[in-house]
Amino acid sequence: MHRLLFIMMSLLTASSYSFAQVVEEPKSRQEYVKVIDHFPLPSEGQLLRAFSKDKPYVLPAPLKDTFTLHSNPTATKVIYLDFDGHSIIWRGDDFHYVPFNMEDPDSSFSDTELTVIQLAWQSISEDFLPFNIDVTTEEPGIEALMNTGGGDTEWGIRAVISHNDGTSSWAYNDSFNSNEDTELYAWAGNFASVDETWIWIADSVSHEAGHSLGLSHDGTTTGVEYYEGHGKGETSWSPIMGWTNYGLSQWDKGEYTRSNNQEDDLSIITTGHGFDYRLDDHGSTVATATALDADDVDLPPVVEGIIEQTTDVDYFSFTVPSDGDCVITVTPDNLAPNLDIEANIYDSEGAVLFTSNPPTALDAEFNLSLTAGEYYLSVDGTGYEDPISDGYSDYGSLGYYLVRFSYAGEPGDTGDTGDSGETGDTSDSGDTDGQKSTNDTEDADARSSCNCTTGNTSWSVLMFLLLFLVRRRELGAS
Repeated sequence: MHRLLFIMMSLLTASSYSFAQVVEEPKSRQEYVKVIDHFPLPSEGQLLRAFSKDKPYVLPAPLKDTFTLHSNPTATKVIYLDFDGHSIIWRGDDFHYVPFNMEDPDSSFSDTELTVIQLAWQSISEDFLPFNIDVTTEEPGIEALMNTGGGDTEWGIRAVISHNDGTSSWAYNDSFNSNEDTELYAWAGNFASVDETWIWIADSVSHEAGHSLGLSHDGTTTGVEYYEGHGKGETSWSPIMGWTNYGLSQWDKGEYTRSNNQEDDLSIITTGHGFDYRLDDHGSTVATATALDADDVDLPPVVEGIIEQTTDVDYFSFTVPSDGDCVITVTPDNLAPNLDIEANIYDSEGAVLFTSNPPTALDAEFNLSLTAGEYYLSVDGTGYEDPISDGYSDYGSLGYYLVRFSYAGEPGDTGDTGDSGETGDTSDSGDTDGQKSTNDTEDADARSSCNCTTGNTSWSVLMFLLLFLVRRRELGAS
């Protein structure tokens, strides 16, 4: 529900966002170099991201809505995740990509396959969340995928996910601006488990999309083509353009030991492709901070945000009406985070009182007894130790976060601090036609990177809010 509110507010503010950018001339597929990838296969029984299996997840939407997912619906540039097959004419011959299928061949997708598609979409969306681009499972139409030049402002790349081409994946280098519907291809793997399959698909698509945007491989000077990362636990790290088979995956600029590629991923992605970073969603100073209030229905005790750029810091303000206990948590995407969080609490004068940046975790948490007064919270992407050893810088520490804030009153009264961010009963959100999702969970604290609400009541409230805000905008304009 929180993610949907965020998207709806973006729709209202989208018209105020504009920028000028030089766009590379569109070309046909014959003019691009094809990069063919053979990613390292996991050893038998090895889960690609072992820690993810221990974290319950909530699907971003009901299974019936699997093919209408959008990470940034107002964006004019897209990455279309095509799971249902695709046909092209290549050198005068017809060629057909078969639909994604990890179970018995069938004309429809099973609940397991729909679950994999949603989780893969969520992970890919996190990789591209800082940018003004839409990762979608909904067919945008061929015109929205081709850059025809002139005044055309809508184009993107089709990512075909299938089982056609052996175990390889590929993309045409820097083909995002193509004047044709030039696809990239991601081999869907042959894994039995949901976790291994969505992780393989997501990492393959993001890597190939990076090629389509002009990025090269992150390897080593010792001859390793795909650097597979370092570290352990939640702060284990690997580059998206290497092979992100576990832990935190990020865009990078070759800061790790023996890196053979120091290209600036973020600069290349946002240059010459018709899109830039997203507009900043929260103020970057105490003067422009977003207000939080656990007791005021007009101010959210739960708010989400995005760290869009390495220099981005988001600020929030809150009031403690009387001496009491406050609990504030800031958590990244629960499925496939790119963001390691550092949070600070400031007094009314802007002096830092408390800092939270756990050395072996990605989230931040405060459990404090505060005196009455005005305070501020900042959220920033951070690094861990030294990239040359087992760490990483804050360069690629970008992505989604969720702030939960609760105030318990008198000091020592712990109050209700555990469910202010609940998204409701999601244990059957994936059911369709009486069939149960393969990933039902009763953990109300599990979060989704791009959460879509379910239930008629939530939709009614959201639609009323949207209509109210649109009307208020119209009155203001007049």
